[in-house]
Amino acid sequence: MQKISHAFLLIFSIIFLTVSQMSKATEKTQRTVTIKGSITYHQRVALPPGSIIQLEIKESSKKKIIEKSKIPLQGKQVPIPFSIMISRGLLKSGKKYQLESTIYVQRKPAWKTDPIHINSQSFTQDVGTLVANPVTQKMTANAISSKEILGVTWRLEDLNHQGIIDDTSVTLKFNHKGSLSGRSGCNSYSGEYKLEKNSLSILPNLRSTLMACAPAIMTQEQKFTQLLLESTQVKISPDDKLVITTKKGQTLTFIAEK
Repeated sequence: MQKISHAFLLIFSIIFLTVSQMSKATEKTQRTVTIKGSITYHQRVALPPGSIIQLEIKESSKKKIIEKSKIPLQGKQVPIPFSIMISRGLLKSGKKYQLESTIYVQRKPAWKTDPIHINSQSFTQDVGTLVANPVTQKMTANAISSKEILGVTWRLEDLNHQGIIDDTSVTLKFNHKGSLSGRSGCNSYSGEYKLEKNSLSILPNLRSTLMACAPAIMTQEQKFTQLLLESTQVKISPDDKLVITTKKGQTLTFIAEK
């Protein structure tokens, strides 16, 4: 009889502890809001080692950061799942909150998502896959010297963070007296430009040959020509690349041909 009593007490204790732990877990869940999803981008660029994702929950009106989390990627590539938890006590009634996600490369923001509204009343919110857009770095204030770019054949390395088609020749050469020339992937082109400090404008009378190539190359050529004509700024980056930026923040990145 005594053995039965001991066994009963043991079973009762186990059940009590299990229920207690479940109750605490439920209570913790009710005290927090969990936002989960994944982040990706469309550019065909691999994330280098050391990249991280930073998640920020902000009050929409004041942009005040309420909660922040950093996720080391450790070699992972997009799409990358994420999860961030915030205490429900930090979310005030009547206030609106939003989630912002940023991918950092070499400690600099490289891709960022648009803010997404958070439902502070739910315990768990799945925001799905968030698409991040490239972050345009601010131009340096130092004026560029025409000697740095004149007479050099610049070969396109990247078309607005989307790379370029393999084995296509896209070049740009600034000549003296305000003329320029190059290849746009299929055709050759020439025209005029104006350069003052970091300000660059390509005159609209750009001339081009009329050859036809594969559709993908023609599409790339059209995009290159469009961005070139929309140029507003130019700089030489710390790694000696020529970076042309449009008013909308789109970029053309060139390297010097040797």
